[in-house]
Amino acid sequence: MNSAENRNTSREDEAGTWDARLRAPNCKEQERAAHREWMQAHPRNAKAFEELQAIINDLPRLAATPEIQSMRAAAVERMYEDATETSRRRHWLPIGGAIAASLAIMASATIYLAQPSQISPTANIVQNDPTPTFSTEIGERTDVALNDGSAATLNTDSKINVRYREDERAILLVKGEAHFNVAHNKERPFVVYAGDYKVIAVGTAFDVKAIGKEVEVTVTEGKVQVIRIYPDGTQAPQGGASLVAGQQFSGRQEGPSYRRKADIAKATSWRKGNAIFDDLPLQLAANEMNRYSNVKLTITDPQLASTRINGMFITGSQDSFVEALEAYFGVKARRKSDTEILLEPAR
Repeated sequence: MNSAENRNTSREDEAGTWDARLRAPNCKEQERAAHREWMQAHPRNAKAFEELQAIINDLPRLAATPEIQSMRAAAVERMYEDATETSRRRHWLPIGGAIAASLAIMASATIYLAQPSQISPTANIVQNDPTPTFSTEIGERTDVALNDGSAATLNTDSKINVRYREDERAILLVKGEAHFNVAHNKERPFVVYAGDYKVIAVGTAFDVKAIGKEVEVTVTEGKVQVIRIYPDGTQAPQGGASLVAGQQFSGRQEGPSYRRKADIAKATSWRKGNAIFDDLPLQLAANEMNRYSNVKLTITDPQLASTRINGMFITGSQDSFVEALEAYFGVKARRKSDTEILLEPAR
């Protein structure tokens, strides 16, 4: 093999390594920035990565071949052995070459979803297919570059499964909140499934939140269609809405749904690490702040819980939030443990 062929093989290996790192749930922004630098360092780097993405997009068709089934079975067996040794660590198999690297990714995704969450009608999409999964821990926020040119930003304690098909770019929001900036493709709509709803977009930007049984959609650019779906996956005749930029939708599994004008600054403040409260009961504000921290705020006094508060606060910083409550809202805080702060009326 001559030196030029060696360089090409090296680029293919690097492309496979980068793809694995970018698809890992714990991928950090520093790694994404390093990947962008690698892509810009040489045109052939970008070409190798783009060719790998084309191969990955074709994997659903290749997956049925006996050769691939055999490779995936071997990869699955190896990963189960690794998981037994160190249950909290993820392992990417050291298989050389861009095609083999992409197959390892698909196998690892299968392991990651071996015991899928119990979720309503959206579980029927393609639950048994290997799917890239991205997630954040409490207090984390991360950006995800999707292989069609779209991008997702995941808020605290959130998880998405990417389920792209030839006719649909499907995303399953398993839990939490994510903002999507969608690359335009009229022939292949971008669909986010969350709870009992699906949100259809072509080229737009919007936020989807799934907390408990409630789903909230906020459109920051373009327009989307929100459709309610039954447990069997069929479309409900009512309960959805068409939204344009500046509008917001909220709906639950049972009860009415609402479409209203959105406070975009408030709805998207989490992307800057803030929470904005406008005449919000303290209990709801505490619930929101608790999403971003392992230190939980608790309130036992009903009158205090209903106290209205206003302001912009830094998410993940319970101490600064408590200091503001004590200074301006008649609250006294008492730390009960390393993981709980009790809020009481100041006497």
